[in-house]
Amino acid sequence: MKRYTIALFFFLVFLMMQGVLAESLISFNQAVKPNPYATDDLISRAGTMNIPAGLGILTTNEIIQPFWTPKGDILPIRVEFSPVDVNGPVADIEMIGTQFYQFGNEVKDLSFSNGVPLNMVMKYFINSSVQIPYYVILRNSLDKGDSIQNYNLVYSAEYEPLNLNLSAYLTGYPIGNYKTSMGELNLTTPEKMGLYQDLKGTLTDDITIDGTLNGPVWFGSWSSNWSVIEKDPSKAVGGQFMVIFNEDWSSFSGTRGNQHSCSNAGKFTGEMVT
Repeated sequence: MKRYTIALFFFLVFLMMQGVLAESLISFNQAVKPNPYATDDLISRAGTMNIPAGLGILTTNEIIQPFWTPKGDILPIRVEFSPVDVNGPVADIEMIGTQFYQFGNEVKDLSFSNGVPLNMVMKYFINSSVQIPYYVILRNSLDKGDSIQNYNLVYSAEYEPLNLNLSAYLTGYPIGNYKTSMGELNLTTPEKMGLYQDLKGTLTDDITIDGTLNGPVWFGSWSSNWSVIEKDPSKAVGGQFMVIFNEDWSSFSGTRGNQHSCSNAGKFTGEMVT
């Protein structure tokens, strides 16, 4: 399990960051005894991590040993982040992908096995104006009907900066037609969402793609068109993605994934058709 985790981590670094070494923000090994009477207001602080300033990718790794499937469609541990100073600045932390592993293999349909380690690798996009300390907290509550099992939690979080020249992106825009590794793509005019924008498009084979444009970073989900799903549910496909546009907005490069992952299906690249 340990060798597989290390290999997976370095693969993600190579694939997304092109060799940039990650910075460890926190790691701990903790015995957990779920409290069936706890509410969402009861939390345990597992530690503090400093979110660096700038754009970056936060990759967390949780290993639950042993793992027991709850009766509901939830995971038995909920690790969350909360700023130390609730009245101070906050970082933009967006979940972009999750992968689950048991017996050294990825579990894609969430059909977990009981009594064996569950390794959860979660990836977040970070945008922070300054370095901000965040609590890493464990929610103690469990939904009614879950089995109560003690387990051990091994947790780590690594940060990989995206070293981008943001001033170079001030002119230009990503709308238009692209030739991509997933087929022909048409990106429509983004819709403003506060500081960020919703960038949508259509791909070959009735695939729709919808994501958030945060600076030059575009991340979100792709899936079969509803008309395809209604005709034949067995043809439904989908997953997550994250790409970075180049400075003149004429191409992008990143990864896409199936189901909950943003990277397990390999590279996702595109070049604008003039």
